[in-house]
Amino acid sequence: MQTLEVTYQLVTPAFLEGFKTEKKYMRIREMSIKGLIRFWWRALAYPLYGHDIATLHNREADLFGSTKQNSSVLFLPSEDEGFVVEESSKPFEPYKGIQYLGYGLLPQNDKQPIPPYIKVPWHFTIRLLSKTDFDPLLINAFKILGLIGGMGRRSRRGFGSLSIVNIKHQGKVLWESPKTLTDLTRTLQDILPSPNPANSVLTYTAFGSQTAIYFLAHGSHVFKLWDEVGRQFQMYRSFGRNGKVGSIPAEKNFRDDHDLMQQALNHEPVKQAPRRSIFGLPHNYWFSSGGQLMVTPRGAGDRRASPLMLHLHQLTPEEYVVLASVFPAKFLPGAEPKIGIRVKNSTDISVPGSIEQDYPVINEFITGKVAKAQTSRFPEARCIWP
Repeated sequence: MQTLEVTYQLVTPAFLEGFKTEKKYMRIREMSIKGLIRFWWRALAYPLYGHDIATLHNREADLFGSTKQNSSVLFLPSEDEGFVVEESSKPFEPYKGIQYLGYGLLPQNDKQPIPPYIKVPWHFTIRLLSKTDFDPLLINAFKILGLIGGMGRRSRRGFGSLSIVNIKHQGKVLWESPKTLTDLTRTLQDILPSPNPANSVLTYTAFGSQTAIYFLAHGSHVFKLWDEVGRQFQMYRSFGRNGKVGSIPAEKNFRDDHDLMQQALNHEPVKQAPRRSIFGLPHNYWFSSGGQLMVTPRGAGDRRASPLMLHLHQLTPEEYVVLASVFPAKFLPGAEPKIGIRVKNSTDISVPGSIEQDYPVINEFITGKVAKAQTSRFPEARCIWP
């Protein structure tokens, strides 16, 4: 019997669904990890099987199981050093940027409770059994999870970031995590499939010709590094109040979105979605006049996950990096997708949901300049894949 052990460390606090603080729930469920690996396996498999979805689904069912067959790989209960559950918002209070990234998750005032979360640092090991050799693509999925991914709520905004430590096969170290940015870049180049220029916009989150991974910044304090990215994210997206975001003059990069929502609030005709929808939905708008709006997908569930994934990665105990991965794909399913603009105490407005042309909005956040200062938002930013 073949054995595989993959060890991860938690770099930022993780808000996980389904676990309780009672002792019997104090471990990560195998199905949760299996779901994460399945997601990244699909992302890696698309360049290989995307032209033949039936073959992709058959291979996926063989590895992970389906309603018709068992998995060829057995996920065993994880081994860990015991995690600590916290229910205090104090660790986040000094960091307004992290609070912005955790909007809807972190409390906005003292009266709101915070969901329980797993504190850092924490290490755990995933164990697998297989009667045959492990699929190299499956092993790479474990690597990618621990190089650019995370787990739990708001993992696409940096929460629950996981750094892989090593992989052991038959008890012997098969692979160890890179310790420098140069080695990390080389590892991504080795693992990830070469982009296919023929690929158009993908039908789901996967590695394609338009996918890109960026290095944003590095530092020795993970929360400060994360917070700065959150502050820049807020300044880029926010219209502000009275011309300011907090105490800083607002950039007002999306005045057109503001004006569009004002039209909707005034019950004037609206024929397009706000450009910031491309960051993911739902999206709330609050006006100083008291007006409220919510932008949501229509006929495709109530959410559309963000194509932008932020990841905090530990290279060494003294060095962390922030990575931003952008996964352009068809924003909403269907031949004529729609986005709804819901005005409080009023009827919904439907607008076209084919907004793939707005993906440059995300790239501008990563590589663009602060408009008034004409300085780079992330001076060190550069694409490290492809």
